[in-house]
Amino acid sequence: MKTICMPVTMMKENAYFFYDENTKDAVVVDPGGESKKLNMFIKENGLKIHAVLLTHGHFDHIQAADKIKEVTGAKIIACQYEEDLLNSPKLNMSKHMTGQEITVTADIFLNDGDVFTFADHKLQVMYTPGHTKGGVSFYSEEEGCCFVGDTLFCESVGRSDFEGGSTEELFSSIKDKLFNLPNDTIIYSGHGQATTIGHEKKYNPFVKLT
Repeated sequence: MKTICMPVTMMKENAYFFYDENTKDAVVVDPGGESKKLNMFIKENGLKIHAVLLTHGHFDHIQAADKIKEVTGAKIIACQYEEDLLNSPKLNMSKHMTGQEITVTADIFLNDGDVFTFADHKLQVMYTPGHTKGGVSFYSEEEGCCFVGDTLFCESVGRSDFEGGSTEELFSSIKDKLFNLPNDTIIYSGHGQATTIGHEKKYNPFVKLT
């Protein structure tokens, strides 16, 4: 499996392509904008997009979801607790930040412990709220990586002061869920560089193991 990170828009949000180099079966994680650029990559690489996976519903992670669905026919997948954010330009901050009213309707809702399978590949859904009410992470045990959205960053953590956020839930998600993954698990965050669980346990100044 190959993972391609493609930062988009002025927010430098990390859109990810996770795909099988042989069969071209793929998913897109958090397509935050620049749909033409993302769809061009899909076309040029012959990717067969099975789903658009949303870690959460903030505008900078969802802007290109509908355009990718329109071109590829992929299903949009999110957590059921994120439905209000996805459907509200006020809550997802699109109206305030961009002047546009951006909404996304999920085709499938998955929750903690569910497994999304495409072709021969599996992604486990981990409910990781705190940044938002319905935040989730997508973990590939086979590939040793996890797409965590804005829950955890390289030596930092996500904000918890937005609508539906909770500092207590954020740190619980990190310490009780993500930090239980193997230390060599690669963490693909919504912004910035990739990191590993082991690195964050050792060097993240915001998270203290108890």
